[in-house]
Amino acid sequence: MWKKLGAGNDITMKRAKAILVVDDERPICDLLADLFDDEGYDVRRAYDGQSALAAAERQRPDLVLSDVMMPGLDGVSLVHRLRDRGIRVPVVLMSAVHADVDLPYVRFIPKPFDVDHVLDVVQRTLRSTGRAGNRTRLAHLWHAAHRARRRHPRPDLQTA
Repeated sequence: MWKKLGAGNDITMKRAKAILVVDDERPICDLLADLFDDEGYDVRRAYDGQSALAAAERQRPDLVLSDVMMPGLDGVSLVHRLRDRGIRVPVVLMSAVHADVDLPYVRFIPKPFDVDHVLDVVQRTLRSTGRAGNRTRLAHLWHAAHRARRRHPRPDLQTA
């Protein structure tokens, strides 16, 4: 899904962020999917962990929003399976039972939730992972340049 950005004749196309919504309770999954669809996201739905894993392998989402307690493959196991397959996307887990989740790039939202809070957490997570990726690339470039200067110091800057 693509969305138009810009004003007047200066219109550019930008790919909408893809969100995979996973919940075995169809009404909750559909509610969240409709919410993010209305906000302009490219939304996919899965009603269980196995379907979510298959959907993420077919087309990598930018973020996964998943329930924790699901029959078969639960939310935490889904995160582990995604990571094992090299799919390292941010994940927001939801549960009525507080889960002490200590996984990188995973946030937790308790149920029942406020839809505005869910929307805010997802938007902040998507923004923060984009900035972190840019910082990492810039830091890598700086460190490479710094290492090169240490190996090959400029003669005009050396003291006798």
